[in-house]
Amino acid sequence: MVAAHSVDPKLHKVLVEQVPRVGRLERVESVEREMTSLVRAYLEAKRDEIAVRDLDLGAFIVVGIVEALTHAAVLTRPDLLGEPFVREVSAAVIRYLKG
Repeated sequence: MVAAHSVDPKLHKVLVEQVPRVGRLERVESVEREMTSLVRAYLEAKRDEIAVRDLDLGAFIVVGIVEALTHAAVLTRPDLLGEPFVREVSAAVIRYLKG
């Protein structure tokens, strides 16, 4: 997700601002549903290794954490994007999942 969002931070910012205005928000929501479904499947496969019991909620939260932090970095601090950022976001997600 980080790599996809950080390809062109300036373009990403324009898209985030304009997509809702031009009526393509349903496509963005569709992609988010697909990501959430993939994360949920992954959590199901790792069910014995995580503390989260409600996998639908857990997948929603994981996608939300990654999306929110990545969007914030791309839009306001693209200089933070890189391996340390990925490590820290991953660590936050793992801490959430492990309880």
